[in-house]
Order: sequence, then structure tokens, then C-alpha cells
Amino acid sequence: MSRYNPAIAALFTTFVFTFAAQASDTALVPRTAAARAAGDLIARTERAVTGYVAACAARDAKRLTGLTTDDVRVEFTLEEPGTYLTLTSDSLLASCVPGVSPGKGRMWIFPTNDANAVFVQYDLSVGPAETTTRQLALVEMRGAQIARMRNFGPLSAATVASTTLLAAATPCAARASE
Repeated sequence: MSRYNPAIAALFTTFVFTFAAQASDTALVPRTAAARAAGDLIARTERAVTGYVAACAARDAKRLTGLTTDDVRVEFTLEEPGTYLTLTSDSLLASCVPGVSPGKGRMWIFPTNDANAVFVQYDLSVGPAETTTRQLALVEMRGAQIARMRNFGPLSAATVASTTLLAAATPCAARASE
């Protein structure tokens, strides 16, 4: 027979409410003072990232352009530490991979000490089998638009193929090292 321990129940409740609070229908954020202070940034980021993934899946150039700045940089980490495949506004639509769509999982948004940057964890579904891949990105916003998105998640074979072809075709999709 188990006994109710109020201290353990209080600790569990604190843990649950500290680490996961639903911000909206899509995003979850930690329940911290930093997250409350960054509420506007989190809401703008949620709309922009959700829209970006949907626009890319639909290959909607007009919407994609509206969600990103003119000087946007979308970066994908490569195997060699400190190297990235960098795409600019001119190459974003061409890099959208057919068959990739927003995943069914929740999006997590974590504030940083930067007033314009958050970490975003989200899922993507790839292909007809809807294989899910978890993504982690550092997203820097300028107003309601994405100014920079550095993706740390694994690249799908389709993404690698499309960006490899794009890199050979246009100078704006180049391997960059910091």
C-alpha cells in the first residue's frame, strides 16, 4: 500500500509546471521568468517558424519571403565542427525539399539571454511514410521575420541532395566556416 506524500506530490507538480507550460495550440515553453519576459518574442517566433515550415512544404515563395528578412541566413551544421551550409533569401525556396511537412509533435521554444533569439525544437515529417525527424534551431528574429536560423538537427538525405545541387548551381548556397 503506497502512502500519499505531500512533499513528493508538490515537488512533482513544481517540476511539471516549471518545465512545460502550453503557450498556445502549437508551442510549449518553460514556465520561467525569462520565458514570461520573452512572451512577445516567443509568439512571433512561433508564428514565423510554423509559417516557414508550412510555406516551404507548400513551396509558397511569397509567404516564405514575407516570413524572412531580405538578408536572412538559414544555416545547416555539417559534420566538421564549425562548418555550415548557408542559404540566403535567394536560395531558400530552391532548398525546400518535396515531401517535408510540419511534424505532428509540439514545438518547444526556449528563450536565451539575447532579446531577439530563441532555441526552437520541432519535428518534421519526411516522405510518404512520414518519418519524423526532431530538429533544433537557434532562431534570431527581426520584428516578425526570421533573420537567421541555425539548424542543429540531422539533415535528411533529400535535404542534402537538394542543397548539394543548389550549392553547385548558385554561389549564395556556400559552405561557411566561423
